[in-house]
Amino acid sequence: MTQKPSVLSDLKDYQKRENRQSWADYYHRLSSTQAELFKDPEVISSAEFCKRLNATDYLFSYTDGEIKLRQDSRIDIYPHTEGNYENAEPIRGAKMKQLEPLSKKILITFPKVKVPPRLCIMPSSPLSSRGISDSIVTYTRNSRFYPAPTKVLQRVPSEFNESGNVLVKYNDAKVDEIIAKATSLNHSHFTVQGPPGTGKTYVGARIVMELILQGRRVGVMALSHKAINNLISAVDKLVDYYQVSGAEMVKTRSADNPKGGFSNIRIGDIVSQAGNCHLLAGTVYSFSRMPDNIIDTLVIDEAGQIPLAWIMAAGRTSKNIVLMGDHRQLPQVSQSMHPEGSGESVLEHLMEESSIIPSDYGTFLDVTRRMNPQLTTFISGLMYNGELKPHPDTSEYVLSIDNHHPALDKSGISWVEMNHSGCSQESRQEAEEIKVIIDELDENDFPLSEILIIAPYRAQEALLRNVLPKQMSEQIGTVDRFQGREADIVIFSMTSSDGHHLPRDIDFLYSSNRLNVALSRARKKAIILVNRQLLTVSVNNMHQLKLVNSLCRLKHYCEDLKN
Repeated sequence: MTQKPSVLSDLKDYQKRENRQSWADYYHRLSSTQAELFKDPEVISSAEFCKRLNATDYLFSYTDGEIKLRQDSRIDIYPHTEGNYENAEPIRGAKMKQLEPLSKKILITFPKVKVPPRLCIMPSSPLSSRGISDSIVTYTRNSRFYPAPTKVLQRVPSEFNESGNVLVKYNDAKVDEIIAKATSLNHSHFTVQGPPGTGKTYVGARIVMELILQGRRVGVMALSHKAINNLISAVDKLVDYYQVSGAEMVKTRSADNPKGGFSNIRIGDIVSQAGNCHLLAGTVYSFSRMPDNIIDTLVIDEAGQIPLAWIMAAGRTSKNIVLMGDHRQLPQVSQSMHPEGSGESVLEHLMEESSIIPSDYGTFLDVTRRMNPQLTTFISGLMYNGELKPHPDTSEYVLSIDNHHPALDKSGISWVEMNHSGCSQESRQEAEEIKVIIDELDENDFPLSEILIIAPYRAQEALLRNVLPKQMSEQIGTVDRFQGREADIVIFSMTSSDGHHLPRDIDFLYSSNRLNVALSRARKKAIILVNRQLLTVSVNNMHQLKLVNSLCRLKHYCEDLKN
């Protein structure tokens, strides 16, 4: 099935639309009033000086409500003014070192400048994506020279050369077959769809390793540096294990780059050195600036969150493309509205309406080694047409404690039905119920480090941090924070009381993708707290009906496990 020319034209302007919205938000904040900034969850409108801690660190407090900033957010720090910030200059070198939403304290590191008594903190200007836009234009002018991304856009099935000799085999027929296919592409693409716990990183690292051993240049790209670091760290361990010498591997700079055999260099340097390296790692900002077809194979992780248009921007650098990810987990985040088809992720584009990658486009990793069989059965039926299976070893993943709380039985999933009213973005009743569960686990000497607490909203996240033991602070967060993490027990608080109090539309709280990610972090037990009125919410279309039905389906499944 080919891509319609009109969609190709829309894809060409994808980055411009995204940039327009991002810059509009940025300039709107600069011209906002103090009252408007106070209501903006992306802004700390007024932070008051508390005390100086040392030569460079200063503690401030604020009164703003729910704040979506995180410690790793890109921010500008301004001396506070009562007017707008259109003509204000941020303090050069000032950085947010620590943010405590519960105490509403923030630690700021200053260079050697006079520290203002009050501050305003807001997101920095968007990163320049001119390189991405220019690369997309380059592709559209000469698309016939870039067969791999063109075949992705046109949904042409994978094409292979005659499979050569794979240098390292792993005594796993499926893994060996995937590596053989991924390394014998003929100016084409291949997808590895990896549901939770199926070993996507394990397989991806071995694909990259095989390509390096065969003397081919590999690119590793993802949406986030965290995902890139995770994959290349696994590659680095393989390089050490097999004592590979002379492999030059470089990655663009980020604060948390892994230690190992990778040079940590600037984007400009990685572009200039691309021709001398065996492995290049970075985001689309790096690859969009590289020469045409300089890479043999571009391995893209998190492909379920990579915009389709970025295949044009980054794909022209490579002869072949390997996509890794799962479109049934967290979706792509977009800042703007896009014409139909042009706002999809690359995996959504290839899958169309399918839950599982068709065999002529790639392979589905169908065995999870993370979730116990009861968890896997529900997730598999809900998201993967029943094709995801538990590894036999997971039958041993059973919670076994002396329990009084019914949610702590031996079943793989427990439903805790709540009865509260008026709750929107936080629910003290659910927070207190979770504390009861945590206290019982603690009394049974269950390691609290093996528990993740997930909430849909930052306000509930902050409340839970206030109620639960302080040592659990890093184990409390939203679904987005925990994709890729796992623990023995996961507790998911849905928080809102009913359809009238949803802070966002039904699609957010009831998202099947988010439910999948939340529950599938667990090895032994997933516990979900749901207010009973959420099962009878009004819907406006068939899509919303299916979302609500998924929650009802989970309740009935949990009830069947009890019987």
